Amino acid sequence: MGGIGGLRQLIMRQRQKSWQELKRLSAGCIAKNDPPRAVAYLERAIEAARAHNTSELALMYNGLAKLCLQRGDLLSAENAARKSINQELEFGACSSETTNLASYYMMLGEILEKQTRFSEAARYVEQGVNIFARHFRQDDPFFQNLLAYQRSITENLWRG
Repeated sequence: MGGIGGLRQLIMRQRQKSWQELKRLSAGCIAKNDPPRAVAYLERAIEAARAHNTSELALMYNGLAKLCLQRGDLLSAENAARKSINQELEFGACSSETTNLASYYMMLGEILEKQTRFSEAARYVEQGVNIFARHFRQDDPFFQNLLAYQRSITENLWRG
């Protein structure tokens, strides 16, 4: 079984699987360095999870954004990243600004940066950094890396 046809047949056989099982299958494909199958399983998991409005949906959209970014599919990555933010804002932890939301903003910022849309990227990265600032000490290495990334985006603002 190979190619797109084989992949579609495989996905059709997985129709009866729960979104949790499909998400696990996607993770397994990532571990096996099989991004096309990982994306297919994750897209199916998202489709199945939508009916439940689960909080996991935002995480899955963000994972899909990361996979699409890694594959160079920037438009699909941006679409998934925006959906992760919208989902988190609507159904996340009582609409509070969580580190998940901050991560989603950072992901969208990174995708926009890859598209050389630096002004937009800077806005989302700033939102992410501002949320992380409420959850991490200023001298935390993770937070310092975020600040360095934010500076690199800011330095490119003149480019667009």
